[in-house]
Amino acid sequence: MNMKKTLALLLVVTMGLGYAAQVQAGFKIGPRIGLNVNKLSTSGKIGDLFDSSNNCGFTVGVQAEYMTPISLGVDLSLMYTYMDYQVEEDMTGTNQNMHPKFAKNFIEIPLNIKYKIGIPVVKKIFSPYVFTGPSVALKLGKDKGYNMGSINAKTNTKTAQWVWNLGIGLEFINHLQIGASYGFGMNNIVKDFEVAGTTLQTGEVKAKTGYWTVTAAWLF
Repeated sequence: MNMKKTLALLLVVTMGLGYAAQVQAGFKIGPRIGLNVNKLSTSGKIGDLFDSSNNCGFTVGVQAEYMTPISLGVDLSLMYTYMDYQVEEDMTGTNQNMHPKFAKNFIEIPLNIKYKIGIPVVKKIFSPYVFTGPSVALKLGKDKGYNMGSINAKTNTKTAQWVWNLGIGLEFINHLQIGASYGFGMNNIVKDFEVAGTTLQTGEVKAKTGYWTVTAAWLF
């Protein structure tokens, strides 16, 4: 299934959840927007030649939620996410840092189990909640080549980047949700590494993503 068909299917599912919200009191749906701070952790035979710093990005999309009467539920989001990976490498040993050009645009789909903590006196005003679950970021576009001095190089990343989210948040007046989470990288995102036309296997360099995300959603 190509990317366009996948996105179309996800939009249909999300719209279906929105329709269900009209007939099921436990459903909510609405827009979601936020910021992220991301960083790559590298390892492997030549992983110590790579260095990544914290960089900011953003995310925007739609979130659907279903809660049961016991305050336990799930939420599913469909997000466009921009992650500005900044990596420096010194493959030549000359301290001339090069900058791999990773793809930065993703369709991200987080699925969380959520538990809301109802405090009797103030639950109509605000309720804390905790959530956890997996998320997959599907790469849009391609990684670009770059120059290591006079040598052409390219780092190819995988189409899917998996993380496990762990977060907390506050819901205000049963509509506004402010949440913060950290995504722990679950898979090596490097497919292979090309230097001067030679492809190095993934064991040569590995990278896992990790990022903080703060979002606001208005659900109705």
